[in-house]
Amino acid sequence: MDDTVLDTTASPRIMVEGQDRLTIRGWDREEIKSTGPKDTVHVEANGDTIRVTGTDRLDLRVPHGASLEVAGFGDTVIREVTGDVNVLSAGGSLTLRGVGEVQVGTVSQDLTARSVAGSLAVESVGRFANVRGVAGNIRIDHIDSHLNLREIGGDVTAEADGNVNLYVDPQSGRTIRIVSGGVITCRVFPGPDARVRITTSGPITVRVGELRESVRDQFEAEFGEGAGELVLEGSGPVTLAETSRERETPAHDFDFDLGEDLAGIGSGIGEQITEQLGMIEEELEARMSGFTDLVNSWELSADKVERIQQKTQEKVAKAQEKIRRAQERAARKIADAQRRAEKEARRAANIERRAQGKSFSFDIGSPRRSGRPKSDPVSDEERLMILNMVAEKKISLEEAETLLSALEGK
Repeated sequence: MDDTVLDTTASPRIMVEGQDRLTIRGWDREEIKSTGPKDTVHVEANGDTIRVTGTDRLDLRVPHGASLEVAGFGDTVIREVTGDVNVLSAGGSLTLRGVGEVQVGTVSQDLTARSVAGSLAVESVGRFANVRGVAGNIRIDHIDSHLNLREIGGDVTAEADGNVNLYVDPQSGRTIRIVSGGVITCRVFPGPDARVRITTSGPITVRVGELRESVRDQFEAEFGEGAGELVLEGSGPVTLAETSRERETPAHDFDFDLGEDLAGIGSGIGEQITEQLGMIEEELEARMSGFTDLVNSWELSADKVERIQQKTQEKVAKAQEKIRRAQERAARKIADAQRRAEKEARRAANIERRAQGKSFSFDIGSPRRSGRPKSDPVSDEERLMILNMVAEKKISLEEAETLLSALEGK
């Protein structure tokens, strides 16, 4: 890998275009550093505008206040950049964390957005959308699969072909409008102040305050003074239920930060598996709630409903236990990777200290060849392929670790 460093201002405009994986992180320096294979990165400055072109994997460090325009990459990760972020296209998945105002064109796979200081506008998402912690408005024109949404500060307009699971706070001046091709599970905080309108072709269950109601096709009500607006349009069961604010943060939702220098197997597997497990459990929770409401709408005896719900709860409990064990395994692997990295760092530091206390003479002659060939590092393509196999349940986490270790020559 080769580094290119260029001095900038505190808030430059950076245009990035490429074909492979892209990682951008903000830092406190007024400079941009690009890391990528030799002869695959081109950096050009024109005043306060910087253009970066990459034909291979690209890692960028940019000032926190930079504004970004990104196009053409595969999997894209953008963190801690507080200026405007405009992602024209992401050929793989897109991850946004700790960013400012965001506009997104097309995302071919999954969208994960957390801690967005401004608004979030997205044209289309090819698979899942997992959005949390957006201070401004949200507009997502189309999601091919499911949507998980929580901790939103402004208006919301979103449309998904799959299920929708959301935590919202409908209050004065806010408009929340959701269209879903599947099950909608909407949780509101105590004391909503909004007009509510629900339309669907399935059963509707409402449990807000003292109100307990089960109807079909359409529901309208006014809570508080009705100063806000909540509109839910579905094609299956819809549940509107009150929840406490303490339950807004689920126990499984955690993040790992191994440091910017531990970007190998630990951080790669840890971050992606954590995101996948979080989305799986939130989707499980949404489907379970919708299934329970659907069963309650059937004309069955109380004993049959109880038996169905008991068996379903048992299956959900088993699935959640598997998720918990997978999280523990992932955490152990990440901790092991961090310990190995720290051990290597200490060993390198010891070698350097010993070398500084000695003088050496070198015989410049024909190079000596080691009897053991040096292993090539695992490429991003190989690592991504293995992670996709884990996500698609073709291999287990242990098998993924074995494959990565074999490829690294360990």
